[in-house]
Amino acid sequence: MEWKRLRELSAKTPLPEVWQDIRDYVRQTPGKSLIALLFAPPLVAMMVRATTPENSQAAVVKIFGRAPDPLYRWYFTFLVEVTLLYVIPVCFIKLALKERLADYGHQFKPVLRLWPLLVLFLAIMLPVTFVKSRDPSFRNFYPLYRGAYHGWDRFLIFEAGYLSLFIAQEFFFRGFLIEVLKPHMGKTAILVSAAIYGIGHLYKPLVEQLGAFFVGTILGYVGDRYRTFYFGVIVHYLISLAMDSYLVVPSLLHLRG
Repeated sequence: MEWKRLRELSAKTPLPEVWQDIRDYVRQTPGKSLIALLFAPPLVAMMVRATTPENSQAAVVKIFGRAPDPLYRWYFTFLVEVTLLYVIPVCFIKLALKERLADYGHQFKPVLRLWPLLVLFLAIMLPVTFVKSRDPSFRNFYPLYRGAYHGWDRFLIFEAGYLSLFIAQEFFFRGFLIEVLKPHMGKTAILVSAAIYGIGHLYKPLVEQLGAFFVGTILGYVGDRYRTFYFGVIVHYLISLAMDSYLVVPSLLHLRG
């Protein structure tokens, strides 16, 4: 009797229409696009949450039983991002979809024909980066690993690990996410991916937050057009390396002198 009463009440609400809309959407959305829409935001949210300074430091202290050099915290961050944004999507592509990684931009050869665009991109961005490196807001935020000021070994070890972060991010946002959303969204997938990418810059300086969406859109277009995310890896890593170098190298040269 109670069950019948509940069905009568639900029939008087919008729930049947809502449920039908959900069923129609699920039926009309390609399977891999639907999975990406459901799981990409949680992966990014977990990445942002796990890699905050407080949470990553707490995890490292729990692992080592003490507070080691912050460099360990950054390598924990690199490990988390590579796992969430690279390993899990690669497993999904290879084991669930049984597709080629090359179809998701995992190929370097197309970058070779993009060298004029790469030079143009860097010719614009490197001077801009240099100017921004004089900005106190950037100097207070970068380099992310402050121990880089204490020696060449720490600076180089951090920058080597930093590369893994850009490989994971560019694969996820400029390769995997765009490709799985395209069957449902077409080229709009580039904008959706750039928007989600921008969320990951929530704690960065304001200029970087605003620029993340626009740069992400450009790199997303290039990655989709030429079937490679490595263009984004090179651009992002060289700009970040330049930013850190503008700040750290003069200090290291002074210490050596």
